Amino acid sequence: MYTLKSMAIQDKAYKDSTAPDFSQTFVDMVENYGRSYEFGLATRHYLKHFPLRLPSMAPMGLGMLSKKRMDITPKHIEGIDQLKAILSRAKELEVV
Repeated sequence: MYTLKSMAIQDKAYKDSTAPDFSQTFVDMVENYGRSYEFGLATRHYLKHFPLRLPSMAPMGLGMLSKKRMDITPKHIEGIDQLKAILSRAKELEVV
């Protein structure tokens, strides 16, 4: 479904790219760090799609940071090189 939606956006048949952009940002973070990075994900998403709402999210973000529910910097998983090798091989095998 994600691929079909991306194709529709490229063909200008679907105008709202919010959900696919969010998904792609999430996938990029998992590929780079091996896990989701909530602070970066939320920040990028709101800066791109809802920049005027970002200040209203600050209290919640600061609360999560102060309670150590979220990190301000991303952390890589152990074995990130192995994950990248697996993902690279999967992309090579991907049927277009």
